[in-house]
Amino acid sequence: MSRTRHKIPTGLAVEDRFITYGALSLSVRQFLLLLGGAAVGYGGVWQGAAALPWPPRACLALLPPLLALVVALVRPGGRAPESWAFVLLRHWSRPRVAVWCPRPPRPADWRTVGPDWAELPTTSGAAAITVSRGDRADTDSGVPR
Repeated sequence: MSRTRHKIPTGLAVEDRFITYGALSLSVRQFLLLLGGAAVGYGGVWQGAAALPWPPRACLALLPPLLALVVALVRPGGRAPESWAFVLLRHWSRPRVAVWCPRPPRPADWRTVGPDWAELPTTSGAAAITVSRGDRADTDSGVPR
């Protein structure tokens, strides 16, 4: 019995479709935005502003569904409007000018904890190698003699 291998596509950046009716195809996000806009338009504005006559009340009640329609279906730059709103709010919350200046050193960072100087023994047992380059000689530590 041989096992059949199936390749599972993982790199798809497409939302799953929830409702498809002819050429109209809505994702879950788009459907819920439209449903919420209709609910706010009817329940919040149409029922809440009952004291107004019907023409201005109808105009006010149509604003939330129209706004939800724009937010659900319009994608400028291939991104959702809520991501653009987040970017815009982040931009507005940042300072306009950034000035770099080094911080003064803290004396506690420069103090040694132990003795001032400690000789470290050579672990490999090799002596320092002297290499002559012109008129100057260097050791393996890179310090001129």
